[in-house]
Amino acid sequence: MKRTFETRKLYFGFPVFFLGYKDDVHGYNISTSSSVYSLGSMMVIAMRTKGNAITEITKHQQFTVNVPEKDLTKESEIAGFNSRKDKFALTGLSYTIGETVDAPLVDQCPVSIECQVLDMVECGALTNVIARVTRRVVDEDLIDENDAFRSERFLLSATWETAMDGFTAISATSQSRWAPLSKKSANKKKNKETAEIFRSQRFSF
Repeated sequence: MKRTFETRKLYFGFPVFFLGYKDDVHGYNISTSSSVYSLGSMMVIAMRTKGNAITEITKHQQFTVNVPEKDLTKESEIAGFNSRKDKFALTGLSYTIGETVDAPLVDQCPVSIECQVLDMVECGALTNVIARVTRRVVDEDLIDENDAFRSERFLLSATWETAMDGFTAISATSQSRWAPLSKKSANKKKNKETAEIFRSQRFSF
């Protein structure tokens, strides 16, 4: 039997990615997100309207989507929690500038997609970015003998933990888990402490 579940957000296992963009302060930067989908040559992402990523993408109208594997979980968390800082310096990740966009491709990610903004739609605290895919880059070992993409490596890819609305979500591309938090742990400091606890109990993929 199903019942109404009152929650501000419900993440049921979206893929984690690094959003790459040109940054007027740091040169180039990344932010971690899991709000993305792609159909054909269209790419749609969503980020906080007042966040650094949307501020910079609004100015430069270009970005990249970089898909990590589970070995970059720590870097994904760092890039998701340190707003307006130099995430490349903090994570130790390196990058190459795209061929069709002036935005960074994360070298450690096996899949990167270059995108040109077509439209930006603000919806309250979030902004949806609609873009055209201009180039896709994948590691050679992800292409089989028939020139088809080996997607099985991403069925259980990067794990990312984030606390929100009274729940801690531990999510992967095809698996997610929820754990309730006490009301006293709703602040950011407690959320990070809870994430540390769950990090020690991470799924074995």
